[in-house]
Amino acid sequence: MSLDRLRIQTVDFTDTHLRLGLAGGRTVEGFLRRHNLLDATPEQRAGWILSDDALSVRWPALGRSGGKGITVDAQGLAWDRICEDALAELARGGWKLDALPARRQEIVALWRLEADGYNGGFLQFFCNWGEANCAIALGALQAVGADATHAVVSRQRAVLARLENHPQLHSYDDIPRLLSEEERTLVGEELDQALWDAAEEIPLRGASHYFDELQLPA
Repeated sequence: MSLDRLRIQTVDFTDTHLRLGLAGGRTVEGFLRRHNLLDATPEQRAGWILSDDALSVRWPALGRSGGKGITVDAQGLAWDRICEDALAELARGGWKLDALPARRQEIVALWRLEADGYNGGFLQFFCNWGEANCAIALGALQAVGADATHAVVSRQRAVLARLENHPQLHSYDDIPRLLSEEERTLVGEELDQALWDAAEEIPLRGASHYFDELQLPA
């Protein structure tokens, strides 16, 4: 996994956005408000420093008193934009996932895993999007090298395997009530906590692996 194209070369601002120019020839941006930079003065915004690996930019004098300043990482902004591009293409195609190119399908599946995983956990993700989407997400996790996340999601999916031929399973919405209390605790508490911790690797690995899907002018 090469990070060279994600290294920050320039830092600029508009009235509403922070823009990072990357070594790979792309520019990624994020809202100033989202990163607590909107109320900073031009002089304060100019007080940034790059990390040693040039993958993030930090404002040590800003942020809450006693904190470590404000940090914005290039891979997070790049991953956000890669996901936004894939979701926009999904919407233009009538929300038909299988109509997208394979790499775009993988990005959407990973975005859904992150969004639902952090919101309601694995069961929300699986029940909302189903087995096919879960399989795509697992394949994508392997492809990007998100091994920790892949291990957790694989364990969670394995818990559901015994329900595949259950006579009372008529839709994905039936899954939570058909699990035992022990299974719900395992999937929804122990393993969801592990998922939340592990999934922090997805933006870094996803941004690097799918960098060519970043549809921005060079």
